Amino acid sequence: MAALIHKKMRKLILFIFLILALPFSVMFIGCDHKTKAWDTMDKAEGLMNSRPDSALTMLSSIDKNVLGGEEEKARFALLMSMALDKNYIDTTSFDVLQPAIDYYFVKGTPDERLRTLYYQGRIFLNKSDFDMAMQCFLKAEDLKNECKDTITYANLLVAQGNIYAQSCQMESYVRNNLCASELYNKIGEQRRELSSLIRALDGSISLGSRERADSLMPHIDSLIEIHPELNEASIRVRMTYGIRFNSDSVINNILGSISDLSQYDDETKLDITLGYLNLNEPLKAKMVFESIDQDNPKSKSFRYISIKPEVLEANGEYEKALDAYKNFHSTVESENSKIYSQKTTVAQELHEIKIDHLYSLQRKNMQIWLGLCVLLVLIIVICIIYYQLRLGKIKRIISEQEQSRLQLENENLQKQNSVLELERHNAQLECEK
Repeated sequence: MAALIHKKMRKLILFIFLILALPFSVMFIGCDHKTKAWDTMDKAEGLMNSRPDSALTMLSSIDKNVLGGEEEKARFALLMSMALDKNYIDTTSFDVLQPAIDYYFVKGTPDERLRTLYYQGRIFLNKSDFDMAMQCFLKAEDLKNECKDTITYANLLVAQGNIYAQSCQMESYVRNNLCASELYNKIGEQRRELSSLIRALDGSISLGSRERADSLMPHIDSLIEIHPELNEASIRVRMTYGIRFNSDSVINNILGSISDLSQYDDETKLDITLGYLNLNEPLKAKMVFESIDQDNPKSKSFRYISIKPEVLEANGEYEKALDAYKNFHSTVESENSKIYSQKTTVAQELHEIKIDHLYSLQRKNMQIWLGLCVLLVLIIVICIIYYQLRLGKIKRIISEQEQSRLQLENENLQKQNSVLELERHNAQLECEK
């Protein structure tokens, strides 16, 4: 009977251990498994910046149907989006990136979320949805203190700066490019650093900030000495600087070298217009200004709408100049309001996300504590059962020993009785003799 009870107790302990092991077994089985494609993605990621065409070829060779869990699908989606962008293949669909958006926004590291938000913003830019692109970039900007992917963050600042320029936010445009140039400098990306500095110089000239423009010139010159092939990118900006800040004689020499306006783009024509205004030649300024294509996006740029009222005023068209001034200020205020609204919206969304994250952590902590309490109770139960089994075993051993002792005493008594009976029988025999 005792052996039967002991056997049942052992089965009960085994059952409790199985219950405890079940969640860990489910977690182990539920983990994403990685296929051979993961190694291919490692190689493609290593080539992403130096040989993006090879990275795209390697990723294209992967069969998406054999990819493992959500993490592997998300990584493939992000790397493929990066490869397409770096090979100048603009896409307006989220079909490729969507697995990364679904996975990394919930379970990704700061760098993975940064990259996903950046390339999500790039797709919105390809769709000319600048508002949504800016929202993506603002959300990504919130990760700047957590992420380690410097080059992606610098690229994000440049892309965001371009939206600021289109929105007539030239101070923000200059600030973003200056920050990006510093980051590129830290990681040795001199070409990108030079491009950012040239953009910052162009923005500073548009704002009329000669002091800042003069401070940028030496840095640009030193980089051009290292990369003379990039000098062409700075020629137009240098021309803008000369027309905006130099003396009339220098401006006259610059404009005197211009013969055929059709050879110049609309941005350069704005510089020429500004030069003629500085030389007090309003008719020539108006002629050059009106040669700019009105359907070109440049006709809505900060420089265009800021120069237009000056041209009209210089030619005595005061009513049109007043309307142009009003249009300029209303456009700037409207864009300021839009950017502020976007930042407010994004800040609110990020706040809500952080609150949800805190609630999620609280729920997880409660679950962990509940699990620990259940585990503690089960351990106590197991200890009690083990103690009872141990105690029962000890009692059984003591009982068996007592039975053995009693049996031995009984046998000794029987032996003594036999001896006494034998002695009595011998005595009787002696008496009879």
